[in-house]
Amino acid sequence: MLTHDKCYLLCGGQFLPSFKKNNYQILKCDSCGLYVLETDSSYDAFLKEYYSEGYFKGKEGKFGYADYLSEERMVKKNMHGYLDSLKSVKPNGLLLDVGCASGFLLEEAQLLGYSISGIDTSEYIVDMAKPEIRNHIICSPLHNANLKDESFDVITMFDLIEHLADPKKDLEKINKWLKNDGVLMIGTGDVGSFYAKMLGKHNHYFAPPHHLFFFSRKSIRELLSQVGMEVISIKPKGKWLTVPYIARVAKHFDIEWMDKFLNSNFFQNLFGNMWIYLFFGDNMVILAKKKARSTI
Repeated sequence: MLTHDKCYLLCGGQFLPSFKKNNYQILKCDSCGLYVLETDSSYDAFLKEYYSEGYFKGKEGKFGYADYLSEERMVKKNMHGYLDSLKSVKPNGLLLDVGCASGFLLEEAQLLGYSISGIDTSEYIVDMAKPEIRNHIICSPLHNANLKDESFDVITMFDLIEHLADPKKDLEKINKWLKNDGVLMIGTGDVGSFYAKMLGKHNHYFAPPHHLFFFSRKSIRELLSQVGMEVISIKPKGKWLTVPYIARVAKHFDIEWMDKFLNSNFFQNLFGNMWIYLFFGDNMVILAKKKARSTI
């Protein structure tokens, strides 16, 4: 998206400069309030370069994880919470996790009785999956993946939609992959929440260059409607986080003193083994289904 482009959601507005972060320009629609990252770079080249080993192992300059594989228990605890909510709506069937990384959610889903499949763009992290899980994962960018229409009962996308260059096109594909009674569960940030508005540009979901779209409840609902899906529910959800992960995420706040303190040897040595449950209302989980077909 570039400055003065028409709004991605076709609301009649246009994207104008809102603020800069990490030397990247964030744009905002002057009508509906959708935020996007201004970029004209090659998305495929970016995917290959950025989501390599360094993204998952704390390389400087890559705003990913401190050490993704070492945080397996934390990730699984969060994913188990999401799946518990899902069970009441769709208790079994074939589940596709888009952006599955090394398959931690797939492992939890399998334990709960789902059949599993996954997609991820990173060769490095897919190769880190356990062999019995790796066999169920396709290594491919979402926009290049071709799966059978109406084959999945559940599709999950956690902390992914904000990374997509064309979420509308990708969601249209996902909608086709879902069975007529299938459900989609998305986890992402809510820039319309009170906490996010209070932080403004310091909101950690504003994390260029790897976060490209920034949704509110209103804009994610409109996006899903445009691709033929109906929102069932949107709920805030907290997360269990390790202290090293929190320290890594603190870099996204772009507040120097906070970054230095949370990443200091003193803080890490004192609290480095702790888990903390954080709930600020800025993380939302969306459950959606296909819109009913007209019988006329």
